[in-house]
Amino acid sequence: MALKTVPFNVAFTFSRPNPADYEDINGDTQTAGTDVPRFNYSEGVGEGLLLDASLSETAAINDIPNFNSSSGTWVIKADLDKSMPIPGSGFGQLLEGSGYVVFVYSAGVGKCWANGDVLFTVDPFTAAEPGHLSDSGLTKIKEVTYYPYAWSDSQAAAKATGSFATYFSPAALFSNGEQGAWLAASDIENIFQDSPGALSISADNQVIGLFLDASEGAELGPDEFSGYAAPSISDSGGSSGAWDSGTGTLSNGSVGTSSSHPRYQWSMDSKPYWRKVTHTFTGDTGAIFGVGSSVGGVGLLYRSSQGDDFTQELSFYLPPGNPGVLQVFMDGTTEYSVVMDCTIQEIKGNHASQSTTAQKPKYRTDGTYHWVEDDLVDDALVVDFPDLGADATVAYADDSGVTILTGQTITGETELPHVAKLYEVIYVDRALTGPETSAITDYLESKREP
Repeated sequence: MALKTVPFNVAFTFSRPNPADYEDINGDTQTAGTDVPRFNYSEGVGEGLLLDASLSETAAINDIPNFNSSSGTWVIKADLDKSMPIPGSGFGQLLEGSGYVVFVYSAGVGKCWANGDVLFTVDPFTAAEPGHLSDSGLTKIKEVTYYPYAWSDSQAAAKATGSFATYFSPAALFSNGEQGAWLAASDIENIFQDSPGALSISADNQVIGLFLDASEGAELGPDEFSGYAAPSISDSGGSSGAWDSGTGTLSNGSVGTSSSHPRYQWSMDSKPYWRKVTHTFTGDTGAIFGVGSSVGGVGLLYRSSQGDDFTQELSFYLPPGNPGVLQVFMDGTTEYSVVMDCTIQEIKGNHASQSTTAQKPKYRTDGTYHWVEDDLVDDALVVDFPDLGADATVAYADDSGVTILTGQTITGETELPHVAKLYEVIYVDRALTGPETSAITDYLESKREP
């Protein structure tokens, strides 16, 4: 398959949950809509599919004709910034650089060719048909070609022009669908003060209520809210609430009292995973506006005064296994009409949380290093893991050094390591190879204060 010769929508299915900007051939900024791919025009032509992991952009491979699990060759022309081409194929390395990279596998050995030579070798190698083009970081894919046979060393070396280097990230440990978690205190965008994740960490010495797992890039699944039934509406104090499913409009056509209002409630099914709820409200409440949830003991999540022509955005997270309702209310003595745009999406990964204020550890930083501070009394961040088996690995960095625990049995509710300063912790459902152990040790050492 080659992006230049095969229609894109034949070879790949592109997805991105939100619109995103790009520069067109004239250098002007344009916006690509949801699930519309962006192409790079920096070389004067529409060349280079842009895949930005931070935007949850993916290009799923629809089909690989004549895929051969015994021997094969991938040839990729790309600009890679800490990204992994053909994730899940068995190679599992993040790359940086630009040019041609060639992946060849045969007789249980895989070789990545770049810079005219072997960049790294995987032995033993088990080939797998990758599900999408790239994972992590930022990628600009110019060409992708697959051959169901192995190239010779001389062929691979001649084609592998350009300049590439490997870049280790714990994400590589999960490239073949492994279960676990990767929790890094330096990823402040994944840490929140409250367990619903409605209040971001913004400064040193704030408590931690939710810590999102980065092992799967905190990727978002498809929207679930669009399939929900219409809300139940509870009128009060002379109010008369209404819901228009076509336009997503909440309205109150009758003047109520200052303390009475319609309440809109959407029933939710129990799910075995965390969900991200994102609301955008536009309109006029004339009074008090609030959003809440009965899920997982979470009450009112947001409340503020609003007036004419307001826009309010709100995101929060819901824990797994708790059916309940989402609710929206506006109270006051004026009529109102508000348009609501809501999405509910699975947030992939195994996330750590703590809802009891007294048991929340703290986020700490000195401006260079970042860590979770445990009082070593009753603080605890808890992850509800699936069964990781009896040969799991736990690796973490604290103020005393790097610890790697092997042969661990991990399932169900598991507290993060109780150490005074936890810089980073990784759980994975398998033993590490020797090179992986060395790489993760060096990586974790770089995250802690010497």
